[in-house]
Amino acid sequence: MFDWYNRHADQDIQGDHPFLTTLFSTGMSPTQVCVTLPSLTSASFLEFSNKRLHPIRSLVDVDTDEAMKKELRAAFEQFAKDVPNILDKFQSFRSKTSAPTLPKLTIHNHTIGRIPHQATEVRVFFSRCKCKIKKRNECVQHTLGTVRCRDMMLLSHEVAHKRMIARSGENIVKEPTTQKWGFICEAPRHKGGKDDTDQERSRVRGNLEHAITRGEKAHPGFAKEKITLIDWRDAEVCACCGKK
Repeated sequence: MFDWYNRHADQDIQGDHPFLTTLFSTGMSPTQVCVTLPSLTSASFLEFSNKRLHPIRSLVDVDTDEAMKKELRAAFEQFAKDVPNILDKFQSFRSKTSAPTLPKLTIHNHTIGRIPHQATEVRVFFSRCKCKIKKRNECVQHTLGTVRCRDMMLLSHEVAHKRMIARSGENIVKEPTTQKWGFICEAPRHKGGKDDTDQERSRVRGNLEHAITRGEKAHPGFAKEKITLIDWRDAEVCACCGKK
């Protein structure tokens, strides 16, 4: 769905993605929704670039084609960071159709990028990228600790801004204000493997705690949020899809 919006970004399209149109035209008003974000690989980049180059490839020479591929690589890296923003489209469409506030939202497989918060209760299953060390430069979802801190600090900023608007009494932000957060630590890559140990789970939890602390320091009000940090083993399965 996000790829569809991305490919039509420079066009004057009318309406929204057919899935959203169909979903809400039926009068549905789900009380909980889950979204699984994609794991992007080199194969994903080939698909991304082919969709954009195929219509014009026969019209350009080899040098131009190679130059466009380099530009598309940079665009793909930005695309990977922006994928979570698809939830903005979802909430925007709900607002236009006067649908009630979404009570519960679960996000699966969050690697990098903005952490959505368009529901009164949000659960986020964090994941790490699946790249190999030797191919790290090719990974567009590389989950360094600094990246997780950046994303958490952005979340704290957005939440603080929404709280400020709400206190001012200005009816500018129509998105709901999240009341409860559940942050689930990354799952081990291999069950029973070297990363599935108490020591590694403690390290993973510590990294996420550090990211949350950075968010609290950036905006002290974030420390007042109802945040629960949960080990992957202890997390309840999603009420929508039955998975973690």
